[in-house]
Amino acid sequence: MSATELTSLVLSLDSEERAHLMGLLLDVVDGADPNDHDMDSVTEATIRSEELASGKVKGLSKEEFWRDLRNG
Repeated sequence: MSATELTSLVLSLDSEERAHLMGLLLDVVDGADPNDHDMDSVTEATIRSEELASGKVKGLSKEEFWRDLRNG
């Protein structure tokens, strides 16, 4: 399957399926086992969510996210 075909297939998924796939891919990029759902990940996600909600940190806009991702 070509990258173009794969991209088309991924884009045809609903948003929940794409989010799940993205999480798996990010785990692989980070070198983590995508089947390892330890409490540390949940704890970190909770802390980050609370930081965003409290205003302690500011999230990126979609444009900032993609720019930063492209620029490494």
